[in-house]
Amino acid sequence: MPASRHIRIKHAFPKGVAFIFAWMVSVAAMAGSFDLTPPPSDKETARHRYEEAATAHADDRDSAAKAVHLARTAFDLGEFITDKSEKADVAEIGIAAAHRAIDLKHDTAEARFYLGMNNGQLARTRTLGALSLVKHIESNLEKAIEIDAKFQNACPHLYLAILYKNAPGWPASVGNKKKSRANFEKAVQLAPLFPYNRIRHVEALIEWNDEKEARKALKDLKGILPKARERYEGPGWSHLWKEWTNRIEIIERELSER
Repeated sequence: MPASRHIRIKHAFPKGVAFIFAWMVSVAAMAGSFDLTPPPSDKETARHRYEEAATAHADDRDSAAKAVHLARTAFDLGEFITDKSEKADVAEIGIAAAHRAIDLKHDTAEARFYLGMNNGQLARTRTLGALSLVKHIESNLEKAIEIDAKFQNACPHLYLAILYKNAPGWPASVGNKKKSRANFEKAVQLAPLFPYNRIRHVEALIEWNDEKEARKALKDLKGILPKARERYEGPGWSHLWKEWTNRIEIIERELSER
């Protein structure tokens, strides 16, 4: 497949409930749910962190911090699980842990974000009933924004933007180009040095055939890269920078052929 066609094909409008899978693949492609601590880069590390968090939560059910940490590690592990049954089991544990944190009066952006994201993981394992989870995803991301819009590089805005972009429109689901664009722009505004927010924004503009704005956004993206490399540095970031660099090169090829 020619590299220049990558963006158009990868983000082609999905049909039926497949858009949920497309949304979660967008998340998995570059998990942006972190600030200065990168997510695990392999399944072994993700499982180790999850098992440690599960043990800690079981030993202290009254700790909201341990509950929300389990929700986060459940989502991270789910990114590496291919078996639907196991993915669903881990997602449900993550959902229960997030609810536990909220019940303990720990209604934070982190708890809401991972409640939404684990619902997304669960939706990937279902055909019937998947659409019903979309409102849970949307409402929890919105709640995370209400509590702390800047949470971990403004990732609730980013993933809400991706959800609105990929989902079918009303009345089938929540898809909305205007809302998607607004959330992309907010994610960039709130976390201007985080490359992934800008990358996804440019890719969306290309998909929407807004070439002028895409070229401007790409120029702005390349302009922040030196400072971004200073902020997001270290061994744990190398695989992410490789992904970001590859996507920027694909964007450049895509625009050069227009």
